Amino acid sequence: MAEIVASPIHTTGGPPPQRDRHLMIHLMGADEDRILLLAAWAHGMTADDVAHRFALFAFIQTHLKLKSEESLQRALETSRDFEGLGQGLYRLTQRGAKLVNESFGGLASRVRLCASYRFSRTFEKHHVAVEVQPAARTLSVSIDGNPIKGVEACRRLKSLGARFSTNSNSATSRVWNWIVQGGDFSWQRIS
Repeated sequence: MAEIVASPIHTTGGPPPQRDRHLMIHLMGADEDRILLLAAWAHGMTADDVAHRFALFAFIQTHLKLKSEESLQRALETSRDFEGLGQGLYRLTQRGAKLVNESFGGLASRVRLCASYRFSRTFEKHHVAVEVQPAARTLSVSIDGNPIKGVEACRRLKSLGARFSTNSNSATSRVWNWIVQGGDFSWQRIS
């Protein structure tokens, strides 16, 4: 069972956990299902509310624990607490809502469900960023402030010596995972 400690949900930060700045969860024994439920709670989801996976994943990566997008996606696909609706959308089931309420209902922190995030990392003197836009259901990459296609970003980063630890079909997702897995990233909520 995870221990939950309330603190404000912030709009900027670095890799979790940062005890003095973020909503904390000590994840001893907590699996992806529980982490996804905490993200649903933070977004204020109730039974039958729908969220894009990017909203849940971005909150997890900024406030809870570094997890690959692939492992979180597998957890969503097999969860009895979320129902897949296609196009990256998931509905919180009655069972999931009950677990959210029983586990986290007494805490007061919330974040907008459609909040967009920018994840950034500096590598070989280049500023690499991925914007996560759940409302538009997109990820977009920029290097040194210039928009770039995910495939081109992967090629460029590989030529600089970056190593990707994910096999995602989406090059943009690979860049997002690379930023997060690096452990030296920063993030900012941008809407």
